[in-house]
Amino acid sequence: MASKGALKKKKALDRRLKKRTAKIPAITNLGDYLQEFLLRGVYMFSLKRGQEIIQATTARIQALLQEKKYNTIVSLLELDKIPRERAQILVYQALATPDLQQAEKFIKQALLLDSSNIDARSWVTKKMLEAERDTPEQALTAMRDIVSFAERQLGPQLDILTGKIHDFPLARPYLRSLYTLFTSLESCGLDEEALSIGEKILTLCEPDIFTIRDRVTRLKTPGQSPIVTEEQTALQKPSPAPLETPEEEDYSARLDKNQAQVFEEICQKTDAFCEAHLDARIAGYARRAVFQLCREDDFGAKRGKRESWSSGIIHALAQVNGLFNPDHPLAIQPVTIHTFFKISSSTTSKKSALLRKCLQITTDNPDWICPG
Repeated sequence: MASKGALKKKKALDRRLKKRTAKIPAITNLGDYLQEFLLRGVYMFSLKRGQEIIQATTARIQALLQEKKYNTIVSLLELDKIPRERAQILVYQALATPDLQQAEKFIKQALLLDSSNIDARSWVTKKMLEAERDTPEQALTAMRDIVSFAERQLGPQLDILTGKIHDFPLARPYLRSLYTLFTSLESCGLDEEALSIGEKILTLCEPDIFTIRDRVTRLKTPGQSPIVTEEQTALQKPSPAPLETPEEEDYSARLDKNQAQVFEEICQKTDAFCEAHLDARIAGYARRAVFQLCREDDFGAKRGKRESWSSGIIHALAQVNGLFNPDHPLAIQPVTIHTFFKISSSTTSKKSALLRKCLQITTDNPDWICPG
């Protein structure tokens, strides 16, 4: 039986979460990690200064965002005074950059400030697993330890947050560590343990933010071939195989008649853009995104302009794969996208932000990153 003190803390946390829900999500339409940084920062600040300051603080942050004064935001939220939060900011920078060397530099700095940072430790362990793919036992043990440590950090909050844990910014590193463990176990052929972790993620977070539901289903059905992500391929083989071309991936058969029609109409446009400016690999990722888009009724893909969704998908994939970097072999400019689809730049950006958030098209999600 829990002590009176533990029950009191649990009730206090529950009340605080209920108050927070309607207030903080006023900051929207940002990159995933910037969004999470702001939610986390405002939440931490409100614990110190009270709920009543959230509205004014959020308005001030909105103004600073327009001017891109990110350091001022850090000072405003007093995060620069907390080594743990300074470390987390460095981690967000690492997760958001496509430059592996720069990311490693940020991770090392973060661990110097906070050696217990969950995201930083997971990043290091994932790289260890990639380097030692023939003998993964040590890396897998380290990853399990990280997940256990994160669970101990959250304590009784886990019970309260079950089903909505992604809404709590401080718990997102734990979710990411679970996903890393799930993918690592799956890539090493430890299906039974991977299934257990995958089901746990789906229980903790009602929306499938990591798009693992299909992979869990296949783990439950031994006769079917599992979905192999690009990260898994990298762990299993010295040289990752290129993505299948769009013609080789039959998504239409997995959609109903209306969904399949929308899928084909949008894919005709993304295929055309990739043929003109990119390659078959990006076209394949675009088709995967269109498939997931057409399965989600909440997106309204049937109602929106096909050109809007097409431009948003290409923009989202280009952003996370570093295609806006002029040094990239497939470098393009954002203006190329919205002029090709004859869509305004603001519409393209908004669709891209929505898709990156809802489909988890992020730099740390291997489902969307081209090898090399």
